[in-house]
Parts: sequence; structure tokens; C-alpha cells
Amino acid sequence: MRGMVMAIRLFLAAVVVCAVIAALAVALGDTAQQWQYDAMNRWSGLLGMLIAGSAAPAAMGAVAPSWVLGHPPALLFAGLPLVVLLLIQLSDLDSATMHLWALIGAICAALAVLTLPAAGFLVRRRERVA
Repeated sequence: MRGMVMAIRLFLAAVVVCAVIAALAVALGDTAQQWQYDAMNRWSGLLGMLIAGSAAPAAMGAVAPSWVLGHPPALLFAGLPLVVLLLIQLSDLDSATMHLWALIGAICAALAVLTLPAAGFLVRRRERVA
């Protein structure tokens, strides 16, 4: 049980790292620099989606105690970043680095989403036995 929760935390921490690196790739890329002058709302919206939409819930999940990660609403800690990072994949920004890191983050979030229901089942089973 502890190993599964630790794996979930590591996946969520990887999502945070990938989201921040992808955000840096957006902020420092050539297309993003052009967008910064031409379409500031689009540029800041994409950065906001990367950082706040995926890194913040994943960071909260990474530091959450095991009893929080073991319950069904905990799927939001990985489900929301997964949706955000998949939306980033569909964006029309052509930064290959951003897309690569967003994809890696989405894979880590998907692994956490797949693992969380099993952790929830084990926690509820342990509570019933105790």
C-alpha cells in the first residue's frame, strides 16, 4: 500500500516537473516570443494552463497524505492535469520541446489516474478490516 501511494506521489511530482519545463519551453520559444507581442492573452493563457492547470493540482496530490490519495475524489489530482496536458498537445503552438514534455507529463498523469482507484480500494478495505 505504501509503495503504491509513493509511486502515485512520484508520478504526480513528475507531472509538476514536466509542466514547469514545458512552460519554460513555451516562454523561451520563438513562436511564444512572437505571441507575447501579438497575442498576449493567448500566450499567457497557454502558460497559465501549463502551470496552474497541471502543475498545481499535481503538486497538491504529490504532497497529499495517503488517506487523501486513497479516496475517489483524489482522481482530480491526476485527472485534471491529464486533461490539461492533453489539451496542450492539441494546441497550435509549434514548440516541439513543449509538446514532448507535455506528453511525458500526460503519461505520468495517466499512470497516476490508473493507479489511484486501486489505492482507494486498498485504503477502504484496510479501513473496513481495522
